[in-house]
Parts: sequence; structure tokens; C-alpha cells
Amino acid sequence: MKKIVMMVMIVTLILTSLMGCSKEDTPASDNDKKSGTSTSADKKTEKNIVLKFIMTTEGEEEKFINKALEEEFYPDNSNIKVEIETVPFSELDKKIVTAHTGNVVYDIIYTNHPSVGTFADAGIIANLDEYIKNSDIDLKNDYNTSFSDSAQYKGSQYAMPYETDTRVLAINKKLFDEAGLETPKTIEDMLQAAKVLTKDTDGDGKNDQFGMIMDFGNMWYPTYDLGQWLLGNGSHLYIQDGDSYVQEINTQGAKDFLVWAKEMSKYQPEDFVSYDGTKITSSFAQGKVGMFVFGPWHFHDPILIEAKDLEYELITNPVGTKKSGASMGGWHIAMGANSKYKDEVWKVLEFLSNPEINAKTATSIPPIYESYNYPPFNDEKYDIFAEQLKTAEVPNPPIPQLSKVAETWNNYFQRYILDDITLDEALKEAATDIQGILDKK
Repeated sequence: MKKIVMMVMIVTLILTSLMGCSKEDTPASDNDKKSGTSTSADKKTEKNIVLKFIMTTEGEEEKFINKALEEEFYPDNSNIKVEIETVPFSELDKKIVTAHTGNVVYDIIYTNHPSVGTFADAGIIANLDEYIKNSDIDLKNDYNTSFSDSAQYKGSQYAMPYETDTRVLAINKKLFDEAGLETPKTIEDMLQAAKVLTKDTDGDGKNDQFGMIMDFGNMWYPTYDLGQWLLGNGSHLYIQDGDSYVQEINTQGAKDFLVWAKEMSKYQPEDFVSYDGTKITSSFAQGKVGMFVFGPWHFHDPILIEAKDLEYELITNPVGTKKSGASMGGWHIAMGANSKYKDEVWKVLEFLSNPEINAKTATSIPPIYESYNYPPFNDEKYDIFAEQLKTAEVPNPPIPQLSKVAETWNNYFQRYILDDITLDEALKEAATDIQGILDKK
């Protein structure tokens, strides 16, 4: 998964008709676990079971999952076959919801982490508590718990964490060394480095080298990418309080974040509002930018791969006022609530949750700590992500309103950076608007 760009809101209208009228899924009984929802007679007459698996086309997971199934799952489960249907990322949630309303059954569902609660509430995915209880899977100790918790709904596990991401900081070693700068350890170090690195190198009177460039074209940037230092300051857009969600933006941590971000904005191109992610990556690849938010997907980015003269180092995120924060998102794999073959689905989910298999099939980074002992993630280049994963977290509880909250926060973030609103106005108005969104059911 390249960037966490959620699309939950595109299915909100469809799901509204499901909320409240769907029957909440309950854990499988002992009898159900032995036979799924099919009878013993069904099992005797049905030799081959085909499980329909819907997932995104975004990465190469389909290829790797099929390969692992062929080589290591089917030999021991010859009566089970998995048919994978791929759907473009922008259409996936809508397709899942539409299929459910039309009684089309998907046995295995690739679920974007903000969609878990929505799908669980609508009766699309099944409660996995009893299956996990009777397995050797330890979600609390073997996984990043923030990510595994994002697969929960009302205290129950509704999906298995499969593939996550997080972000670290890349620094241009050549620029830092030439300027005599040390590796930044705090956000203040980042600010000072940005100030030193921003300069006119060709003598035309205009700066052509910069500290860091903000991605104003990405609505999620102040929540996930730069938003890592909001987390590092101990703040979130909102938190869960019992059954309610409460804004947490009108805080000292958020105030410090905005002040720091505005100072950082002074050390980027004057036309930075026109830069998109590709242009920012290209600027870093060309050696014109000192610092760059780097995700595991960048290892596969042709722009950086082709930048033969670029010397960069990956470091854990410099500490905010509280900690080295890191944002994460990603994908879970869920069991279709209406599947006739829940036992067989669980076998597949359990197989894909094996640390070695998880390493073989995930194309971003695994959420399982032990997976970093296996190829390709035992390569030393992934060490920095394994380290950052220890403090990474899902920035906010995944709820259907998340897209609207992020859009609102981005609006106030941009207005403050561009001097269209004061600091106090930005915080106060953002807090009011975000709480209003959270209060809407």
C-alpha cells in the first residue's frame, strides 16, 4: 500500500441503509467452528470448496498470495481453492458493499483499516474472537497493537492484520555533510537544518535548495505524513472516549505542531502549493531537498531507484515534544459474515497470519514483528522500519467520518500556513468543526 488515502466516505450513503437494520455478527459456536455454516452432509458431498477472495489491485499481493497458496497451503488442503478477484482501490469498498446488499457472498475480504467498523456494523464481516481464542495467534504481543486494534469493533476482532506501513525520515547525506549538520534528533533540529540547507546555490538570487517541501496537494498530509509530528507531540485529531469520539486538536501539542510546521514552511519553494507527491519526490531525487518523508513503498519508486547520485540515509522520526511518533495505516483480511465455509476461511486467514508467509506475501511491510526475521524483510534496509514500527500508531480511530475529519483539518492547516487565519482561530474553529463531524451519527 503506497499512501493511506482512505475512501470510506464514498460508500457512506449505501451503508446508511444497512446501519441499525443489520444483525450484528456473533462469534462462531463450537458446533459452527467444526462445520462452518454448512452441514455435515454438505461436507460429505462437496469435495472441492472454492473461496471467493476480493482485494485491491494496488500492489502485487495477489501474485504473492497465489504463489504461497499453491506452494504451501494447497498441498495440505487439497479440497480448498481460493479465487481472487481484484478491484481498483477507488472502487473496492463500494464493490464490497454493493455485493453484500445484492446477496453476493465473498468469503474473504481485503479490508482497508478505516472500513472495519463500518463493515462489521453492516454485517459484512464476521467476528473472529472464538477462532483467535482457539489458535496460537497472539495479537497483543506479536503484532503492533495499534494496528491490530484497528481491526476491532466494539471490543471484538473482526479481521486479521495483514499489511501495514509507516514512515521514517530520509536525509540527503551529501547536503547534510557539506553543511556540517548532524543527524536531526528532534523537531527543533529539523527546523535548524531546514534553515541552513535552504539557499541559493547558483547565484541567481533565488533559493534552489530547500530543507523540506510540504505536500499541499495531499489531503492526508497533515494527518499522516507531516502529521507524524502531531503524534510526536502527543496529540491526535480525535480520541475514543467510551462509545463516543472527542476532538483532541485544541491542545498544546497541536498548537506546538502548527507553529513548528509554519516555521518549516519558510524553507521550501515559494510555489510549494503547486508541488504534488511526484514533484516532491523528484526534487529530493535530484538532490535539491534535505529532508523527505519516506515510506516503504519508496524502495520501489522508479524516481528514487534511478537517482544513482543520490546519497540518503533513513532515520527514525526526530522526536516531537513527547516522543518519536510515526503514523501507520494498511490492510486487514476479514471473513465474510455470510460465507458458508467459515472453517475453511479461517484456515486461509491463519495461514496468511504465519510470520514467514506474511513476509512472503506483504508488499509494504508486515505488522508482525517476527516477520522481519524472514526474506525479504530481513534485509537490513528494513531494519529502520522494524524499529519505527515499535512506536508507530494508527493516527486516529478508524470511523466512517475519518475522511471528513481529515479534510477539515487539512483546510485549517493550510489556511494557517498561508496566513489566512490566526493560530488561535485555526485551533478553536478546527476543534468545533471536527467535534461537529464526530457527533453526527
